[in-house]
Amino acid sequence: MEQLQEYRFSLFASRDGGFALDVQPLNSSGTSPFVKFSCWDELRGFLGSLDLSPEMLSQVEGLGQTLDQGKAFHQQMYLTPKVEERLAELNQKGM
Repeated sequence: MEQLQEYRFSLFASRDGGFALDVQPLNSSGTSPFVKFSCWDELRGFLGSLDLSPEMLSQVEGLGQTLDQGKAFHQQMYLTPKVEERLAELNQKGM
């Protein structure tokens, strides 16, 4: 199992019904790539591909159901570096 690291997890609910996700190491500053997903199902599919714990998936699922459009949620979370790496890959592809 990959070692967990502490990240700043930011989930944005856009007014068009999509979601943007940004994850950056807690000790970093400056800009970071974010990825926009067109709908909750697309974001859920991405998160499901990351081998996150069932507890983590459940927590994020709850956020997606309660986060109002135009609002953002920010929290410190322990994640594997794979999350940040996959977001960077998707960002390079223009998502």
